[in-house]
Amino acid sequence: MKLSHVFFITAFAAPTAFADSPVFSNETCEAEKIPQVITGVYTESDDDKITISVPGGRQIKLGFENGDLLSCIRIATTISINTEEFSLSWLNNLSSATSLTIRDFKDDGTNHLNNLISVTEARFLGKDLHQIPSMPNLKHLQSFTVANTSFTDVALPRVNSRTVDIISNSLLNKVQFAAGFAIETLRLKDNPLLNDISPRFSWSRNNFGTVMISGPHSFTNLDQSQLGSPERLIIDNGGSGINNLVLESIESVSLDNTSIANISISNPRGSDDLRFSFSGDAVAEEINLDATSLRLSIFSDTRIGKIITTAATSSGIFISNSESGAQISMPNIETIHGDLSIYQGAETLILPKLKLVTGDIKITNTDLVNVEIPSLEYANALKVNYNDSIKSLKVNAEAKISGDSSASFNPLLCEIEGYRFAIAVATCESE
Repeated sequence: MKLSHVFFITAFAAPTAFADSPVFSNETCEAEKIPQVITGVYTESDDDKITISVPGGRQIKLGFENGDLLSCIRIATTISINTEEFSLSWLNNLSSATSLTIRDFKDDGTNHLNNLISVTEARFLGKDLHQIPSMPNLKHLQSFTVANTSFTDVALPRVNSRTVDIISNSLLNKVQFAAGFAIETLRLKDNPLLNDISPRFSWSRNNFGTVMISGPHSFTNLDQSQLGSPERLIIDNGGSGINNLVLESIESVSLDNTSIANISISNPRGSDDLRFSFSGDAVAEEINLDATSLRLSIFSDTRIGKIITTAATSSGIFISNSESGAQISMPNIETIHGDLSIYQGAETLILPKLKLVTGDIKITNTDLVNVEIPSLEYANALKVNYNDSIKSLKVNAEAKISGDSSASFNPLLCEIEGYRFAIAVATCESE
């Protein structure tokens, strides 16, 4: 995802002072030796001083009774606030900061930074923080983090951002995003009560590039109303309890160590493959993939009841499913530019239109009883081995197989129709 803004700090016009912002003349600021552009402002919870770092390495110490002198500052490299004695009104003339970290501030009604226009990194951290300050004029933001707080809900600023991290907020149940603004990467990690990520208005959609969900959360459904149309979705050990995952216009879905009852993914963007990966201790009752082209990877230890795809082409299909009795239906697949590999667990495999496989067809250690590839015209190799239940194998008699083929260690496979294998059936325990 390309955001429309380039993030950098530039020179801004002097902001307009608000009523709760003390304003000092240049003479006063010069007399106190506080420049408009400073290196940093720091406070600590166990210190009764404010430290101001200025270019050249000089430091200024202010008592909190003189905190209003901070209104001299317009641009700062680093601001770190960690005490309830600090009033945000002292920074209300600040227009730009590279790094802004707030762990606590005075609850005096001035919970806003009205003149702040540009922040490279904004972080709001810790159990003592009672709210996120308002930043109504913020135009440039690269990174936004909310972590280890006691918030029950969070409303993010109305600005595009490269990354938003919501991490380890034990009471958080709702995150709201400003309508019409884009986030390149959204990371949700270890927010056990979070069940709602939504735009502020019902008619709008979130606009994400990549959404990453890891650790415990409380989502029951994830769909367009919450995720909008992200380009990529990654869930790692964060999907337990999700009943339905329903998304449109997505390019890539990766699910690892995740339990989701029903998955429905449709309409990938452009002509590229819909890339779908399911791995680890992952469970799904049914997966529906509605796409023109598909790259499918399902790895060991997964447990899937049914896989259905409408794709006509693929750049590779790999299915290794530990769940016995899985049904695999690919009624429209005609071309696979790569391998077709089916391992373990499959009981039904439907491939009525498959014509071309540029790689190998490998069917190994499955529960399949019958394998039919009636339309096959070409494959590099056909290898059907170690399938205890398979009884019949039917392949188009005109198929061209350029590499070695085998049908071995299939104890019940006594019937091969169509293509004549270069390597004969090794075993057949016919009744």
